[in-house]
Amino acid sequence: MNELEALIALTHTQYLGPVKVRLLLKYFGSALAALEGKQKEIASLPGFGEKISASVSKCKEEDSWRRDVELAHRYSTEIISY
Repeated sequence: MNELEALIALTHTQYLGPVKVRLLLKYFGSALAALEGKQKEIASLPGFGEKISASVSKCKEEDSWRRDVELAHRYSTEIISY
């Protein structure tokens, strides 16, 4: 998984909107690092908690975000992050 794929996975995570994704990126320094963050550490961040941290941990196991990557590849488009 590369950084863009990790960012896409975070945006597909339940209970995470753009503000919380950016908070994770700011805290961890990258989307990859955020996905590897410990559940307790994420839960301790202001505005997060156990439900959101569990959702972030679970998103690593799911692959619904891959559909966006596959569609971009199929139609020769580029996914651009913020």
